Amino acid sequence: MPALSPFGTMRLLWTRMRWSCRTTTKWNWPRDGRIAVQEIPGRKLRFSLPALREAGVNPKKAICAKIRGNSMEPLIMDRSTIGIDQSATDVIDGEIYALEHEGMLRVKYLYRLPGGGLRLRSFNRAEHDDEEYSPKEMQSQGISIIGWVFWWSTLRSRGAFKR
Repeated sequence: MPALSPFGTMRLLWTRMRWSCRTTTKWNWPRDGRIAVQEIPGRKLRFSLPALREAGVNPKKAICAKIRGNSMEPLIMDRSTIGIDQSATDVIDGEIYALEHEGMLRVKYLYRLPGGGLRLRSFNRAEHDDEEYSPKEMQSQGISIIGWVFWWSTLRSRGAFKR
C-alpha cells in the first residue's frame, strides 16, 4: 500500500464576488448584489494538509478569492489571492477576516466592541480610517463575517513597485 502524501489537492472554492473598492464587469453578479460562492472548474490550490491543520484551518471550509483595492497594502496587495477559513468566524481581536458588507467582499483587521459591535481597521491607515458598527448597524448594512484570512499571495507584475 503506498504511503499517503503529506500534500493533498484540496477542494478549494474560488469566490466570484463584487469587489469592495472597485466594480468589475468580469463576472456576472447575482441581481441582488449578494456574494455568489461557486466552484470555478480548474481553479485549485495545493496546500499541505498537516500545515493547514497546524494553523487551525478547516480544509473542508477553506475557499480562495481574489481581492481588489489598497486598504490592506502593503501587507496584502491589490489583486492578491487570499485563503479564507469559513469555519473561523468568531472574532479574535487584531486578526484579519473577510466579510461581506452589502454584497461586497472586504478584508480587514477586526476588533470586538462593547455591546457586540465591530471595529474594522485597514493596514493602510493613511488612506482608510477605522470604521465602527453597532450590532444594529451591522444588521441593517448586511455586514457578516465570511471567515478568517489564513493566507495570501501576490504575483508581482514587473515594475509594479517602481516609484
